[in-house]
Amino acid sequence: MRMPELPVEVDYKDVARAELLATNRFLPPRWSDLALLSHVEDVAAWLESVLRRDTDPVPGDIVMARKSGSGARPLNYMSLRDRLAYRVAVDAALEGLPRADRSDAAYDKFVRAPLSYPNISYVLKTDIASFY
Repeated sequence: MRMPELPVEVDYKDVARAELLATNRFLPPRWSDLALLSHVEDVAAWLESVLRRDTDPVPGDIVMARKSGSGARPLNYMSLRDRLAYRVAVDAALEGLPRADRSDAAYDKFVRAPLSYPNISYVLKTDIASFY
């Protein structure tokens, strides 16, 4: 599978740096990614080369991460190549769109929003992902 032509210019160095610095609160740090930070230009050149040729995604490993309280959450542990390609595709798809406000204030506003409607007696909270 080949990455289709993207309607935007890709800054592979920024993509590589962003992905190598990315963290997941449910997984320990990826030490290999942190070690590659000193070679971000090489990673960017490699990624650009990889995306120009046919390549199939590598099946990710599923790891179980403990949830606070009880239970576990399945997480897909993707290869670096696939994470970088995914970041390129998502960045291209989001080009020109406003970025979501992930601040604490925005989250508080979101959580309290249902209470701002008149005649609200109950607020239901559920976890759809846990349903399945």
